[in-house]
Amino acid sequence: MMKFKIGLSHIEYNSKPTDVKRLNKTIKATEVDITSLAEALAKGQTITPCYFTNDKRDNNHFLGTSVFALDFDDNQNPEDKLGILKQYGIHTNIYYPTFSDTPQHRKFRLVIVFDEVISNKKIRDKIQLALMEIVKDSDKACKDAARIFYGSNTSEIIEPKPNVLQDCYIHLQNIINSQSSSTTKTKIDKMFEKNAPSYSILRDCGKIKDFPIKRNYDFNKACETSKVLNYFAKGGHLSYALLFNLISNMRYIEGGLKWVEEKMDLSNTYEKCDYEILRTIKKYNYLPSNIDSFDESLIGLYSNIYSLDRASNKIDVIKRSKKKNSDELYSNFSLELERISNKGFLENIGVKIPRINVINVGVGIGKSHKLKKLLRQGKTVFAFPTHELKKEFEQDIIASRFPYEVTPETPVFIDDQINKQYRYYQSIGDTSKANGLIKEVASRDINEELYTDVDDVITAREYLNNLEAAYNSPHSILTTHTRALLTPSSFKDKDHFVFDEDIFETLLPIEQIKSSDVRRAIELFSKNKMISSVTTDLKTIYDYLNSLTNKVIEPTKNIALISLKSLIKDLCSVKGGEKIIRFIESDFILRYKSNDDVDNLYFIKKTSLPTDKQITIASATADEFFYDKLLGKENYKYTFLGKAKNKKPIIQYTSKRYSKNALTKDDLPIINKESTVITYKDYKEKFPHSDEVIHFGNSEGYNHLKGKNISIVGTPIKPIQIVMLYAKILGIDFEDEDLEFNRRPFVYKGQGVIFKYNIHTYKNDELANIDVRLAMKELEQSTGRSRANRTDSETEVFSPIPIPLADIFELKKIG
Repeated sequence: MMKFKIGLSHIEYNSKPTDVKRLNKTIKATEVDITSLAEALAKGQTITPCYFTNDKRDNNHFLGTSVFALDFDDNQNPEDKLGILKQYGIHTNIYYPTFSDTPQHRKFRLVIVFDEVISNKKIRDKIQLALMEIVKDSDKACKDAARIFYGSNTSEIIEPKPNVLQDCYIHLQNIINSQSSSTTKTKIDKMFEKNAPSYSILRDCGKIKDFPIKRNYDFNKACETSKVLNYFAKGGHLSYALLFNLISNMRYIEGGLKWVEEKMDLSNTYEKCDYEILRTIKKYNYLPSNIDSFDESLIGLYSNIYSLDRASNKIDVIKRSKKKNSDELYSNFSLELERISNKGFLENIGVKIPRINVINVGVGIGKSHKLKKLLRQGKTVFAFPTHELKKEFEQDIIASRFPYEVTPETPVFIDDQINKQYRYYQSIGDTSKANGLIKEVASRDINEELYTDVDDVITAREYLNNLEAAYNSPHSILTTHTRALLTPSSFKDKDHFVFDEDIFETLLPIEQIKSSDVRRAIELFSKNKMISSVTTDLKTIYDYLNSLTNKVIEPTKNIALISLKSLIKDLCSVKGGEKIIRFIESDFILRYKSNDDVDNLYFIKKTSLPTDKQITIASATADEFFYDKLLGKENYKYTFLGKAKNKKPIIQYTSKRYSKNALTKDDLPIINKESTVITYKDYKEKFPHSDEVIHFGNSEGYNHLKGKNISIVGTPIKPIQIVMLYAKILGIDFEDEDLEFNRRPFVYKGQGVIFKYNIHTYKNDELANIDVRLAMKELEQSTGRSRANRTDSETEVFSPIPIPLADIFELKKIG
């Protein structure tokens, strides 16, 4: 607790002292805090708020003070005075009645403590007079520095923390200047500037750059949004606190201060000290005050008056956690992995480690480097989205010389029929048949004339040998997401599966099928007079698909088939046959006939995580909203480590969606020169420097754009069918009316931020969350390719859906 000096007598009284001369000699400079000061006053001890040279209590020997007292002996209401001071940002620290106070005639004192010592007597005297002016009717005789104040029989601490002097200076100066001539005002300004540390602190505040002067502010729109502002604009009177809040915002709006002054004149109720804010606010550079102390009805919707005119797609940042250094994030990620990897030891000493951990870890912090260190443990399976990313990781770890094994890539045979069959079995998730096919090829006798393709036999044998070596290896293993999820039991003695990148969409694959695909298969089998049971089963499937109600999600029916085994075997030779099998084994199906009369069917199947393995998912875009729904909050732990601080700020322009339709019409943003563009796959030709590899839907893990300037263009919104199926399998109930797609306010909460903005999305909040978060995942993955936290790359995003990676939000880019 802060200590400060006052003059204090050790003599305690039960009534007003009469031996003033004796008392005067006992007042000594004493160090106290707010609590001990209140206790002294309650014991009847006498104080002087100021302290003096050699304890000579006269104005000429003033040394300093942090304390001011106001005396009221004219039957005033204490609560009224406390409220008035609060209007000026000043909190009363101690209240106590005088010895002669009665309920019929109130007499009391208010004690105000500041967190700094004021050693300039002229400043002290000005502040005393300003405080007395604020409360209007305190005892004017109690204004000089040498004044003593008797104690009481009781006291009450109203505010235990001292007032921050630098926050109060401007309010006090407004009062002082309102009572001074222009010449005196200049002298007071200079005196305050010389003695007030708040000047340099506020003027040089780094956050000022976050509030550039706003031009073309829509005052009418702002007044429509806020009832309080509208009341003021029509001539209503605002209290000092509300007026100060308003002016602190209008300071950063072109023409804002002039607009305020005109409305004050219209009201004709404001005093000189109120007008003085218009002048002093520019000297102190106060940041815009928050909306919660101006218009409570707008809390959570807007941050401040500065943003009340928010134009289309303007982002209101309600909360943003401080971004961290990449090295700090790497260290935190390392601690998380060490904690999980040492689960057995920790649980033996009573520390519970969840079996499933999802870690949201920023891009470019060295995640792969840390994963590399886990290789030495030998009990870990590292799973990557693709073989390419698996290879990339392998190249990175070769120099480490840690032993490891890699599951082989899909073999390619000279006999393309084998390739087709293998891909087919893999695509329907029947790994036993896929492996059985390879084993059958490997077992062929290369000396028999029937099997003249020796290379295929060798390929099959090498693949099986490499796969068996990986499965049985005592070392850590590199594999793909798909193999880890489909054959977890094959990885013998491996108890920890680490998934690099998010697996949410891998766990919930959504596919599309047309009834016409089934009809063509029927025609093919009928034409070739194939097995009648297969044709019959296909007709049963076809009739079922056509019986489905349009735009209604249904659990996939357990269709009564003659022989599923025969159907699986014979569909391998039919284009799209694997989709028919996957549809039969799906969880939900949706018939969705679009406006152009195209009849599509979408289906989804949930893939379960291994139940006997430790699971870690590490990704920059792993979303707590999705995993809470998918796994259940009680079944896993979600850890958000924070976002990395960028070397150069990532700027996001939010005025337009830059949809596929807009790009078709050549409605293109202004792109940084030589900047590599990431956009929709089929619209790369719209930009001369679009990346050949990366596009929305294929942006995870790539490193070739590290350090390059990139521009992300577009808003990769998923079709309504996808959102509906995700909602259904995640247990989100919705009605037809919830699917209405309109412009509406939306609040995103997650990854350390709260963003409030308007966007076209679903009426239902949870559907809107699926819609927005899926698009955000794509935008964040694409944005992370430049590694802005590690390089000097310039990164810009053109989309109205704000991403936590962005540092600055602007409506539009000026060429």
